[in-house]
Amino acid sequence: MAAKGSIAKENIIKQIFNIFPDSFSPDGKEIRINTEENGQPIQIKITLTAAKTPLPNNSEIEISNENLFFISDEERNDLNKTLEEMGVSF
Repeated sequence: MAAKGSIAKENIIKQIFNIFPDSFSPDGKEIRINTEENGQPIQIKITLTAAKTPLPNNSEIEISNENLFFISDEERNDLNKTLEEMGVSF
């Protein structure tokens, strides 16, 4: 069975290759797009994966949406302890 989103990923990769003919995929997992910035050659690397939890089709993500991810009480306590040790207040 193919991985979730594998067909969509292939279609998107083909479209990117059509838009950027000098782009390539060295390993089938990422795309490298050759371009220039200030006269210097650079590559933009894109990695495509299917999202586990789709977000709404708008440009703003609601930070208060608790369905985006979950951490256990132990993980939350570890995170708070680490942030305190780093001097980060919230």
